[in-house]
Amino acid sequence: MFDRFVVVDWSANSTPKLGRDSIWVAQLDVAGNTSVTNLPTRREAEAFLGHLFETEPTLTTLVGVDFSLGYPAGTARALGADGTPWSAMWSLLTENIVDDDRNANNRFAVAADFNRRLTGTASPFWGCPPSSAGRHLTTTKPPDAAPFAEESPDEESREANASTAATTTTATTITIPMVLVFILPLLVRPLRRWRRPRFQFTLPPQCLRTGEPRV
Repeated sequence: MFDRFVVVDWSANSTPKLGRDSIWVAQLDVAGNTSVTNLPTRREAEAFLGHLFETEPTLTTLVGVDFSLGYPAGTARALGADGTPWSAMWSLLTENIVDDDRNANNRFAVAADFNRRLTGTASPFWGCPPSSAGRHLTTTKPPDAAPFAEESPDEESREANASTAATTTTATTITIPMVLVFILPLLVRPLRRWRRPRFQFTLPPQCLRTGEPRV
């Protein structure tokens, strides 16, 4: 089914780093050849993936990442992002997040602004150092829930190559870990540059279970 498998272990470090708790990219092709690459910054990882996708665009590639690609239903709409929800949310993050070549980034400011716009509280985005905590962002998971309605998958959500499990906790409490605010754009940009007419950005209906949260 796939010519190549790529698995990326991302890192939220704010400075360049190699080794433990840094970025690793593992590859496996149909011939059984494997490789592992350690990258010190997210920008270098983005460039590495972009080069990987673009140099062999005819290969079918399955990319695995250690974070959800989906958000609770209603997030994009509540933030005023127009268009297909999953794509609009990805674009909104890509436009707002600044992550430079030394891993310095504005993720805490963006998350706090999203919380202000969504709920006026420190929810649903959470997780930051004490120095970045404030009225609209906390260091630990907030007790309150974001006001998103429960929605089931439809044809629109099946057209998004998003995680089959959105980032939620329970049916009544929805929170979003900080990692999803700023790492997602680093995967979205090379994927969108790589996209060709033959490239289908889809999930088959059987991959989505009834009642699964969607983007």
